[in-house]
Amino acid sequence: MPAILPALPFLIGSIPVPFLRGRARQAYLVLIAALGLLNVFMLKTQTSWVTEWIGFEITLLHADRISLLVGYIFVIIGFFAIMYTMKVDNTWHHMAALWYVGSAMGAVFAGDMLSLYLWWELMAVASAGLIFINDNPRSLQAAYRYLLMHIIGGAIFIGGIFVHYMNTGSLAIGPMDGDLAFALILFGVGMNSAFVLIHTWLPDAYPSAKFTGSVFLSVYTTKTAVYALVRFAPGWDFVAYMGATMAVFGVTMALIQSNPRKLLSYHIVSQVGYMVAAIGLGGALGIDGGLMHLFNHILYKALLFMTLGAVIYRTGKDNLTEMGGVARKMPITTIAAIVAALSIAGAPGFNGFISKSLIFTAAEANLTIELMLELAAVGTFMSFYKFIYFGFLRPNKEIEATVTEAPIHMTIAMGATAALCFAVGVVPSFFTQYLPFALTAAQADFLNWARIAGTMQIMIVSGVLYFAFLKIFAPHKRLTFDFDWIYAQAGKGLQLVAEGFSWTNNTLEKGSGYLVPAFMSMRRPVAKVNAIAARFLFALFVDIWLFRPITPAVAPPDGTQKADEPEHEFLASSGEIDYVEGGSGLRFFDSMVGLVSRIGDFLSHFSAEFDRRVIDGFVNGLAWVTMKAGTSIKPIQTGDVQNYGTVMVGGAFVIIVFVVMVFYGVIRLT
Repeated sequence: MPAILPALPFLIGSIPVPFLRGRARQAYLVLIAALGLLNVFMLKTQTSWVTEWIGFEITLLHADRISLLVGYIFVIIGFFAIMYTMKVDNTWHHMAALWYVGSAMGAVFAGDMLSLYLWWELMAVASAGLIFINDNPRSLQAAYRYLLMHIIGGAIFIGGIFVHYMNTGSLAIGPMDGDLAFALILFGVGMNSAFVLIHTWLPDAYPSAKFTGSVFLSVYTTKTAVYALVRFAPGWDFVAYMGATMAVFGVTMALIQSNPRKLLSYHIVSQVGYMVAAIGLGGALGIDGGLMHLFNHILYKALLFMTLGAVIYRTGKDNLTEMGGVARKMPITTIAAIVAALSIAGAPGFNGFISKSLIFTAAEANLTIELMLELAAVGTFMSFYKFIYFGFLRPNKEIEATVTEAPIHMTIAMGATAALCFAVGVVPSFFTQYLPFALTAAQADFLNWARIAGTMQIMIVSGVLYFAFLKIFAPHKRLTFDFDWIYAQAGKGLQLVAEGFSWTNNTLEKGSGYLVPAFMSMRRPVAKVNAIAARFLFALFVDIWLFRPITPAVAPPDGTQKADEPEHEFLASSGEIDYVEGGSGLRFFDSMVGLVSRIGDFLSHFSAEFDRRVIDGFVNGLAWVTMKAGTSIKPIQTGDVQNYGTVMVGGAFVIIVFVVMVFYGVIRLT
């Protein structure tokens, strides 16, 4: 009997949710999460659920050490996240959350590129739903943008899969060569991994969801992408340097944030950067370090969003300028937040220290990347000094007078997750045995005193820097800009171009309103000129014929006088004639007059037809083209940058598909 597909408990389990209420729904949600958890822990290394679909062999379940490790942490945190949010009174929230977890599980255990892509897209839709349900204008805009960006990434991803299949005839998942297919797939995966320059969807979208939705969003999308990088791109220098750049950039942006969820969102970019860098470095240490950090990051990042969500739930405050004063009245939440902060910063005794030690050891062969990651570590400590003090410890009598501890289901979820963060840091060997290369503590050497001393130095240096520049890093109400500001300016430029087209169109319309009557008014004068010209030519030749010399050329009898020359010599015959009229000369002149008459008639008709077809046709055609252009261009000028972006994305996708099909001979341009 084949194992149950890991996605099914969550997907099928979502069906009864709309029909349940109150405690029945809460108990049912926890039951579904528990069943999904047990199902994954019962899986063994195997390949099953293989079927045929549209001519391709689809493998829906491929379990190995990598997919099992990621699957374990996905269902563990899914269980605690569902427990944390089980009292949310919104059916769509629970439906979207279950579909999000289920689609992520489907992607992790997919055994071929096509099924991975299908789960990938379902995950994008489900996660966007968690943002859409926070029904306010800002959230709707963020959700639309989030969905648009992931559609772009998915379109490029499937383009890479298509090219790879054309090259190899295979849809198997595995390390790739650096060809066009790899570049397209890397871009699609990089979109979900939040590579720098294509990361702006993340800090924009995650704070826009409800705080309960942010717990789920912080886990699955970026970590599924990291899992895909392990499969497709281990050991690539570009990936390693991109990861180091993400680590530094993310922590720099986090330091200047006052919105705590935005601060945590930028730290997702930074911490995912550690994973990406480790995967790019490759080798046993790099791969195990990246996956171990993925495992640890999911624990402490979900915990950070849980603790922050509990504070938002109790205080209604969602900005560090207004927060604080909860340490005494919310001790469990505060302790859990401190554990999570120490874990993400990599303090000894907590899980982040273990995985970061693996990554730093792997990076020793590349000094640049090692220094960038250590710089990011300094910034991480600094930003969480800020987060913990202003969010929890700072005195705030107004909040302290009214706040109480989080509800029991939230505190259980937070306490259990915090306990796991501490357990992995204290007994790492229990967890490292599940890594692909099963590194032991001695092999990884992540508990040596030199590494502990180095981390303590980073803590001290970052503390000194933070308090020295406290005025800069303290919460503020000023706006901070990311690369999306540049994109917004580009969008405005596109709008100006569209407005320029519209202005040109209106100008042409107005101009045609003057030109058409002007051309039409010339019709009668041109016709009269044509008629006069025809008549003039006809009269000229008739005049020549009527008023030619008619004096007879008769010689005197004695022959002494020469005959008179006719006035018009060109009309004279070459031979002797008695009179000009009559004979062959008269027939010649008749034929000339007839020819001239026909030429004049032809010119007259030609002029009239030229006037009707060419002049009138040009004027009327110009008017028609102008009106048609106006009708076609006007709808584009909506003033909505998102619409312009959609048109650009659609056009770019069509161009990419066309170029790929031409490149591989599907379409021939001969």
